[in-house]
Order: sequence, then structure tokens, then C-alpha cells
Amino acid sequence: MKILYSIILTIVSLTLFGQSYSIEGYITDQQAEPLPSATVVVLSQIDSTMAGFALSTNDGRFIVRNIEKGDYLLQVSYLGYEQYSEQKSVTGANKKVDVKNIQLSLASNQIEEIVVKGETIPIEVKKDTIVYNANAFKTQPNDVVEDLLRQMPGIEVEEDGTIVAQGEEVQKVTVDGKEFFGNDPSIATKNLPAKAIDKVEFFDQKSDRAEFTGVDDGERTKTMNLELKEDYKKGFFGNVEVGAGYEHGAEETRFKLRGNINRFSKKSQLSIIGNLNNINEQGFSTKDYYSFMSSIGGWGRGGGGQGKSGISMNQGLSDGYVDTGASGINFNYDLTPKTEISLSYFVNDITSNISSQTNRETFINESRSFFSDNELAQISENRSHTINLRIEQEIDSTQDIRLKSSLNINDGNINSKELSATINKEGSLANTGNTIYQSNADQITPSGSLLYRKRLGSNVPWVVTLEGTLNQTDNNANGNLNSDNDFAPSDPSMDIRQILLQRQLESDDENSYRVDATLTQPLGSGQYLDYNYRRSNTSNDIVTDVYDIDNNMDVLNTMLSTRYTRDYSYNRYGLAWQKEGDKSSLSLGTYLQQSQLDGELSDINSVIDNSNLAILPTARFRYEIDRGHNFSFRYRTSVNQPTIEQLRPVLDLTDPLNLYQGNPDLEVEYKHNLRMNYIKWDQFNFSSLFAFITINYSRNNIINQTSIDENFVQTTSPINVSDDLSIRTNLSYSRPLRSLGAKIKLFTNSTYQNSIQFINTAKNDVNRYNTSVGFTLENRNKDNFS
Repeated sequence: MKILYSIILTIVSLTLFGQSYSIEGYITDQQAEPLPSATVVVLSQIDSTMAGFALSTNDGRFIVRNIEKGDYLLQVSYLGYEQYSEQKSVTGANKKVDVKNIQLSLASNQIEEIVVKGETIPIEVKKDTIVYNANAFKTQPNDVVEDLLRQMPGIEVEEDGTIVAQGEEVQKVTVDGKEFFGNDPSIATKNLPAKAIDKVEFFDQKSDRAEFTGVDDGERTKTMNLELKEDYKKGFFGNVEVGAGYEHGAEETRFKLRGNINRFSKKSQLSIIGNLNNINEQGFSTKDYYSFMSSIGGWGRGGGGQGKSGISMNQGLSDGYVDTGASGINFNYDLTPKTEISLSYFVNDITSNISSQTNRETFINESRSFFSDNELAQISENRSHTINLRIEQEIDSTQDIRLKSSLNINDGNINSKELSATINKEGSLANTGNTIYQSNADQITPSGSLLYRKRLGSNVPWVVTLEGTLNQTDNNANGNLNSDNDFAPSDPSMDIRQILLQRQLESDDENSYRVDATLTQPLGSGQYLDYNYRRSNTSNDIVTDVYDIDNNMDVLNTMLSTRYTRDYSYNRYGLAWQKEGDKSSLSLGTYLQQSQLDGELSDINSVIDNSNLAILPTARFRYEIDRGHNFSFRYRTSVNQPTIEQLRPVLDLTDPLNLYQGNPDLEVEYKHNLRMNYIKWDQFNFSSLFAFITINYSRNNIINQTSIDENFVQTTSPINVSDDLSIRTNLSYSRPLRSLGAKIKLFTNSTYQNSIQFINTAKNDVNRYNTSVGFTLENRNKDNFS
């Protein structure tokens, strides 16, 4: 802690030492009315380099800090007004240079066409959009958009490529207003060259429904639009980056190959990208990878996802050694002024090599505990293909249609070896395990949705929205298990050895559909009523066959083989009242949901028939205190049906050390979720403050009850408990240190959970607290050191 304090004091001291002068004043029009969000730039008279810049506040005030002694050009610009320029010498003992009041004049057509060469305005505010001029920020010839963003004040790029703008995560990226490879922002930021970008725009995009109806539903998507330079909007452009090096102790040379080629015009966009490396670097989002590989790790295991050997599929792609190959093509075309088409194809191949060792102590009660040691070596491969199609058709000024479809194809395999040992408190071996597991899987997921919207009336119209969604997923997996388990090896008289040689086959065919209908009624004075209806259905047909290998013969193990069907559906009826103001929006609603879960367990001739009726209230509030300064909260309720695996009352013996048995008496969970956000972005010093708190509370929460026998074999079964509470908070503050050419970020995260656990039928009230505090200091002068 003393070291942390020393570092912070050093940073503060250096910052204070480097603060030489500040230039401040007010910006108004000729009627003395303040002009908010005007751009103020201070340029050196020697070489026209930018020494500092700021944006004016709502009262027209501005401050440009950390200006060294010298001669400068003060430049002020505001949309629709003449540009103001004034030479200014910064000297003397007074550290505040007050330029008093600067009045701007309305621009004429001739003045608007003047281009001032050598003077670049770095940032502008246009209504609700923050616009960064890429030419004002220094980059290297081979830099990509991600490198450019790191130079911009108020923008943060996390280690995993996540972009945070004005305190909020960017969830969507467009290029000249068009989608780029679907909804994966990192494909654009990690592949497009920085030199092609003219401007970078950040704004809060409303939902499709809100943009069409004019009724703010509170849904926001932080969006970044990359506007290309004019020279890059015609013809071809691209770049290629190649690198290689030798890592001491590595068995192979490390390499990186990345390139792209693009062709843009007024009506079309074509991009082809490629990435090949073995340095744990991805040029795309890894969400689909984690989802599919977690499925492979779960197939062929015990019900409820217990896992026969505890093999974890949650390691990040930064763990171990990862080889990546990826390529894709994106095409956007304006077929007519009313018809837009977007098509993309992306393929990637990931190979991950992970080694891990885990040591853990488990307390059964105050006087009894045991230790477990695990060593894991795992190689996994995944290949995926993704095709996205989007068509937007404006029928007339009152109605339109949007069609979205996608196809995802995945195949992969896992080869793993795990050694495990359980040691009792006296230091004697209780059991050991040696497991070799191989699995191959494939998955095909086509999906599509159709959205139709229609305005009824002219002045304040009613709005009808209809949407249908179809999804299908076919999963197939086969695995081979070789498991050698030894119980009580330290006591020869009690020693039991069990060897499993098995072949496991599993298929899971899922079909789902959803229909939504919404009618929006205007009430006047910014008030609206929403009438909602949703019908949803998901059905699964799951078959698991486990064969014991005996003398090279496959013998069906009827105890472990399962066949069951699942059909879950619900009807939801809703009514919501909304009130929209200039700076605030409020929504109160309630839903009545009637759900039905039907299942048939063919292997044990058992039928499941569960129905539930729930009232689900909702509330939402958002208040815009100022530009970049807002507060919001959202309250939601939901129900969670137990799965067929959790309801199946058969003991799963797939893993002899970890048994699982379902519970047919499980009830539906009822969940409450409350989230509050506070965001403040200071346009003077480009600092950002972000705070949120999330509270989750559940009734009839489903947990796993664990019992441990004398050989430390664990048997797990799900049960309902009365309640469960968890609270998570996050607070972060960041700002640039211009005098150091750096950026500092301070953050803290805290979690609290109050829950119930059962070990050997003993009830334990558990309270967990976890708090972390940290800071990062990032160099902004990338050309000075790395």
C-alpha cells in the first residue's frame, strides 16, 4: 500500500509541476448568448503543432490547461460561425491567461468554404455526437484503427480490444454509416488501417424501434462510426503487416501476418481481411469461440455439467499458446435509394495449448477438510464459419421491412489429460484419478428474423411493430474416455480401483421461434402506452449413448445412456407507460407470463409437466444532467425454469469421483435485477468517471447440494433455497496527463454475496466479500518508447 501511495504522489507531483499556464475565457455569439461545445485549439506559431485544446461548456466557458511559455495561435470554431483566430503570447508570472469574451459571427457561404491549411481541429461536438479528427493524432504507417483510438482523449482501448468511449463500452462499429462484418466491433478496429480514417464519431444510437416510432424506449447502443478520407472512398486501398522473431526457450519462431484490401464507393463497400499468427492475437471477438468450446467441454459429461474430470473450458485465449488464422469478406450495397443489402462471411481457425496446475483445500465442516491437486494438459482446436445477411427495404414513408439471417458452422476437438489426487487432513491419499479424454464436435446454427413496422395516422401516429425470429441448432459430439480411478490407495485393505473405457455419443437438436407484437399509443404531452405480446417456444431432442469398451467391443451402458425431449414455451402479455422529456425518460410496466415446460425421459419412462404463472414488473429511468453526464437505473424481473437435466431423477455415474442426480421437485426461480449507472465525462480535461451498482435477488434460487462420502466421492444434486442476494459495484476514473504524455486510470471493484450452501446436508449461510483496487499508467507517446 505504501508503494501505491508513493506512485500516486509522484504522479500528482509531476502533474502539478508540469502545469505551466492555462488559457481561459468565454465564447458567445453577437447577441452575447453563450455557445456551448465550441472547439478551442492552441497551436504553436513555430510549426503549427497542437499544444492543447478544449470544448466550451453550456455557459460558453473554456479552459485550455498545461500550456508552456511561448507564442501561440488561439483558434475557435463553431458550426455555422466564422472561425476565430488570435495570436497569443504566454509569458509572465500570472499562470492564468484570460482572453475575456470571444464573440463569433455567423458565417457566410463564402467563408464556410475556406480551408485553413496546417490547422487541424481535433474534436468537435455536433448535437449528440462527439467527432474526433483523425488527422490531429499522430500514428505510425502500419497502425490500425485500434492504435489511432489509443491516442484520442476520452477513449480507452482495453487489453482484450474492448473500446470505452466517454465511460461506456462501444458495442457497434460502422464504416461510413454501414455495418462492417456484423456486430463485432473488433474486426474493424483491429484490421482497418488508421491512415484511411478521416473522422471518428461516437454517439448513443437508439433502438430500431425507438428511431422509427420516435418513442424513446431507453435502449442505447454506444456506437462508433469511422468516416473514411475522400481518397479512400474510391478505388482500392489496404496494407500488409509482417513480423517474425525468436523467443528464448520456444520450440518455434513467433510470427505475425496481417493484411486487408478495401474498395469503397458511394453505393458500395467491399473489404477483405486476413490474419495469421502464433502470438495469441485475435483480429475478432472471441464470444462465439467461448460459447462453442464450452459446449464441447460439456458434451459427454455428467448431467448438470459436472464434468467427469473437472476439465475447464473457460481459460482465456491469452492463456497458454494460441495459433490463430482468420479471414473474411464484407460487402454492402445500396441497390436502390430505398433498398440496402449487407453481406459478410468470416472464417477463423484457433488452436490452443494450455497447461495448468490447481491446488485447493475444501472445508467440509470445522473439523474436517481435504486437499485436491489437479494437473491439466489440453490442446483444443476450433474452426468456424459465419455468414450474415441483412436487407432493409423502405416500402414508403410510413412502413418498412428488415430481414436478418445468419449461418454459423463450427467444428472442433479437444485432447486432454488430467491427473488428480485427493488428500485427507492427515496427509493420506484418499483417491487418485488419471483421465484421458478426446472429443470431436460439430454445430450448425441457421437463424433469421423479419421485422415489419407501420405508422398509423399522420400527426401523432400510432405505431405497429411485428417481429418474428426462427433459430435452429444441431449439435453432434463423440468422445472417448479413458479413466483410471483409485479409491483409498493409502489403505491396501480398502483399496478399490476402477477403470473406465468408454465411447460417448451425443446429439442435441434445438428448434425455437419467437413472435413479438407491439402497439404504441400516443397520449399527448410526451406520454405513450405500449401494448405488448410475445410468444416463445424452444424444443430440444437430446440423445446420449455411452458405450463401455470391453475386449474392443462396444457395449451399450443403459445406466448412463439417456434419451429425452424438452419443450418450453411461454405467452407474455404486457402494458407499459412511458413519459419522455427533454432530458429525462421514465417507463413503468408490468407483464403477465404464462409458461409451460414439458419433457419426456424415455430411458426411465418419466414425464415432466410443469406450468407457472408470474407477474413481472419493470421500471426504467434515465436523466441527462449535461452532455456526457447522465444517471440511469433499470429494474427487471424474470423467471427461470429448471432444465430437464436438473429435473432428471437418475444418478449419473459418468464420473466415478463426481456423481450427479437431478431433482424432480425443483420449483421455478423468481429473479429481481436492479442496475444503476452514473457517467460523467469532463470535456475540459477529458477525464471520465464511471460508477455502477448491480443488485440481484432470487427467490427459490436453484443451487447445487453436495455430499462427500468417506472416500471423498462427491454427489451433487440441485435444490431450491429460500433466497440469494448478490451486489456488485464498480468505480473508475481516468484522465490524460498531458504534461507527461500519459494517461492514468484508477478503479475499484467490489462484490458481495449472501447465499446458502449445503455440504453433507448441513446448511451453511455464506457471506462473500471481494474488493480489488488498482491503477494503470499508459504511455500516450507511442513513438518515444513501447
